[in-house]
Amino acid sequence: MPNVELVGIADENEFRGTQMLYKFKTKYFKDYKDLLNTDIDGVIICTNNKMYCQVSVDVAKAGKHILVEKPFAIDGKSAELMISTVEQNNVKIMNAFPMRFNSSVIEAKK
Repeated sequence: MPNVELVGIADENEFRGTQMLYKFKTKYFKDYKDLLNTDIDGVIICTNNKMYCQVSVDVAKAGKHILVEKPFAIDGKSAELMISTVEQNNVKIMNAFPMRFNSSVIEAKK
C-alpha cells in the first residue's frame, strides 16, 4: 500500500521475531513497549487473546491507533477497559475481520 510502512515487529519469541525481521525486512523488538517508543501511527495486535486488553491499553496510552485481531476481547470488562482507554487517549481502535475480503467468502455470499 502506498504511504504505509511496516516499522517493526514485536515478539517475545526471539526465534520467530528474527524470522519475521528477515522475511519482512523490518526491525525486531523483543518487547512491544520498545516498539511503542518509536515514531509509529498504529499497531496491529495479533498476540494471544488473553493479552489483547493489556497490550491495547499500553498502545492507547502511547497514543497509537489500534487494529486488534478477533476476538476483540476475552470478556466484557476487558472490552470496556480497552474502549475507555482509547477514548481517554484520543486514539482509534478497530477489530480485524479479514475473512470478509476473502474471495471464497465473497463468492459464497453471491
